[in-house]
Amino acid sequence: GTGLDGGLSAALLRWSGANRARGERVEATRLTLFAIAVICAFAVLATLSLWFFGPVLSAHIHASAAVRAEAARLLRWAGVLIALPLAVNVFGAQLEAHGRFRTMSLISATCYLPFILTVIAVVPKQGINGLIFCAIGRDTGILLLDAIFSLPHLSARGLSMPKRNELGRFIRFGLSL
Repeated sequence: GTGLDGGLSAALLRWSGANRARGERVEATRLTLFAIAVICAFAVLATLSLWFFGPVLSAHIHASAAVRAEAARLLRWAGVLIALPLAVNVFGAQLEAHGRFRTMSLISATCYLPFILTVIAVVPKQGINGLIFCAIGRDTGILLLDAIFSLPHLSARGLSMPKRNELGRFIRFGLSL
């Protein structure tokens, strides 16, 4: 996982295993949906902020003027580029908790091979824009496949926010890691 989520991924991984051991599919679903909502809110906030401040921030990067324009484009998409792998980790925690390691490996291989081939074809012509959209495509593919393969381990009855005490236990657990 990434360290940019404040320990959310690590806490979800351990909490998903505990939910599995206790047979708590509804609770796992609530926590999964809550984590996705938090990550989506982060992505929207970061993307909107960086869309406006990206060009200003890129002016402070010690690089040539030619690279600054690409840096501004990259900064504008940073919220999405950070949020997608975090969302992948949410569903990845469900797959790991249920021992679906082979599935995770196949999903990665399925999404990385086209990514590599697309990068080879697109980046020389499109530059950083091509790389940004290749990365977004790869991570979106992994996210969708992880979500689809996580569905059997979640419950449609859990389509609500976590209960306050459940969320409090999870947050305390995440902060203790």
